[in-house]
Formats: sequence, C-alpha cells, structure tokens
Amino acid sequence: MGRPVIIEVFHILTDDGNLTPGDFRNNGIGWQIHIDANILKECIEAGDNTPYWDRDLYYMRCDIRNPKHRGALEAVLKQFGF
Repeated sequence: MGRPVIIEVFHILTDDGNLTPGDFRNNGIGWQIHIDANILKECIEAGDNTPYWDRDLYYMRCDIRNPKHRGALEAVLKQFGF
C-alpha cells in the first residue's frame, strides 16, 4: 500500500465572483520540453504553435498558457495587476 495521493484542483475566481472551471495544475519545479521533430514540423508548416497546444495530453489541457484558456489567464493577470 502506497502513500495517499492528494489531488488538488485549482480554480480561478473571476471579478464577478464566479469560479472558472478547469484544473490548472501544470505546476512543479523542473524543466522538460514536450516537443519532437514531428510536432515541430507541424508548427512550422502551420505558421504558429496551434499543433503543439492541440495535442490531447494532460499537461496541455491543464496548462493555463494554452490559448484555449485565454480567458482564465486574463482573469489571473488582472487580479495581479498585469
């Protein structure tokens, strides 16, 4: 039997008092590039990084930098005065 795993879900409180749904816990310390030659080629051909973000991977879905979460990112930046 292993140790218990604590799962936290981080939501963003907007100015109107609503919670933005989403699990934005792509956090941690460390660094890793999540790209290979194929995805790099797709991004170059597309002329932007949409193919990178469109992959169905956990760390793409829960990364607040993903353009799909633009509204949530803007809410956080506004709360911090940016």
